Amino acid sequence: MMMNIWVNGTQPTWIPAGFQIPPHLVGQQQQLVSQAQMIYYQYDKDHSGTLNKKEFKKAVRNLGLTKEESKHLFKMVDRDHNKKVNMFEFINAYLFVIGGGMRYQGTGYTGPYGSYGNNNMMHVSTYPTTTGYGYPSVPSNTTTTTTVYSTTTPTSYPPNTITPNVYSSTTSYPQNTITPNYPSYVPSSTGGISMNISYPNSTGSMNVSTYPNANFTVTSNSYPNMNVSTYPTVPTSTMPTMNVSTYPSVPSSTYTQPTSYQPQVSSTTGGRTLMANLRSAHFKFLCCEPSGQVVANRDANGPWEALTLIHVSGSQYAFKSAHGKYVCAEPSGQVIANRDALGPWEQFTLAQSGSNVAFKSAHGKFLCAEPSGLVVANRDALGPWEQFQFTLAPNQSISFRHNHGKLLCAESNHSMVANRDAIGPWEKFTVESHSGKNVFRSAHRKLLCAEPSGLLVANRDAVGPWEQFTVELHGNGKIALKSNHNTYVCVEPSGQIVVNRTAVGPWEQLSFNM
Repeated sequence: MMMNIWVNGTQPTWIPAGFQIPPHLVGQQQQLVSQAQMIYYQYDKDHSGTLNKKEFKKAVRNLGLTKEESKHLFKMVDRDHNKKVNMFEFINAYLFVIGGGMRYQGTGYTGPYGSYGNNNMMHVSTYPTTTGYGYPSVPSNTTTTTTVYSTTTPTSYPPNTITPNVYSSTTSYPQNTITPNYPSYVPSSTGGISMNISYPNSTGSMNVSTYPNANFTVTSNSYPNMNVSTYPTVPTSTMPTMNVSTYPSVPSSTYTQPTSYQPQVSSTTGGRTLMANLRSAHFKFLCCEPSGQVVANRDANGPWEALTLIHVSGSQYAFKSAHGKYVCAEPSGQVIANRDALGPWEQFTLAQSGSNVAFKSAHGKFLCAEPSGLVVANRDALGPWEQFQFTLAPNQSISFRHNHGKLLCAESNHSMVANRDAIGPWEKFTVESHSGKNVFRSAHRKLLCAEPSGLLVANRDAVGPWEQFTVELHGNGKIALKSNHNTYVCVEPSGQIVVNRTAVGPWEQLSFNM
């Protein structure tokens, strides 16, 4: 019977006819896939999402292949001759090598063998004489002294306890040292959560626990740039009806029972939202079902797989499902999307930024997607299962404000500028998904393109590699756009837009939907 261990359940077309993975390895699929992912991330140092020929050969030589074997294997895997190998292809190549594939006659390889081609290196005493596998056909009483293919879990790779290397592009985001910016909660006489807020010439306490349909939580550290022009300057005790457009007359310094409103306050650090997709290490999309159950078992991204990502403050984010409920991490580790209001348990700390992100719950545990599709928040260490590929959900409109305070704009002549103060049609871009990356279409129906020269334009009609961007999530409600040339979009103080930076700093970070 054919044993299937391949990623996505389909044997790659480049695998030689008749080759089969040895049966004993099928039961170790998850462990092997996790090990392959760690090796892949180790050599994908530029976070491009692919390994070039040189990186691929280094990675497989790390497994014990000779230089000649690594060269031959790359030719086998690179069937479309684009000189790149994605993560799925690498994992299958890893499984092929681990399964003794380079010794299989169908590969056509005739050069010298490394660790996986040397009979003396393999423990074959328990393998029957079977054709079709990469192992040599030897009598079952053959003895050796070294065990390479072991059914036991290697002690150096226990599941979910490995902290992989994090290649941070700036010293500002070292691994696991980001301190979340928590709001200052104080007791409230009305039984909810109150926060200290300062108004011009008055002080008061706003009860935010009774905002069932609030769009974001008001926090004490998210008011550096409050738009308070509509608040009258009056003593707290005699506060009259405030002209905030949507609020009823409240003759008190404490709002007790608003139905679905939020104060009309603008802030540079809170309340921004976008639609995001999270894909697990098992290549499944995170999904919030109508029942509130959160799973990671979807192959495609539809409406239920689109999460509203809400920036709360600093490195704090919240998620809202397509059904209008907040995602909550209970103290037990259960993750459920059934909350109407945003509190501490509905907030997550961005513990690892970039295109592969990790989140910690309010209880200090990592969010984790298990192979079964179960999503929990009970892990103490960061491993592959606690990392998620971050992309923007398609069919949404997004705008970008750069570090110097202006908005990016696609002009009618298809040039890109960064000098706008307000959001209009030309400052909005429609998000599309393509091959695990994002593309952006301007109001003039043209695609953004990063040319090799470092120029960013919006004049393309079709999607190619230059029109695809890897979106990275960072703290403070900001993202970074990485081009196919492994360079970041950057806005210089002059307002000039370039795509020639190799690391993320303040000029390469863009605030979304401001």
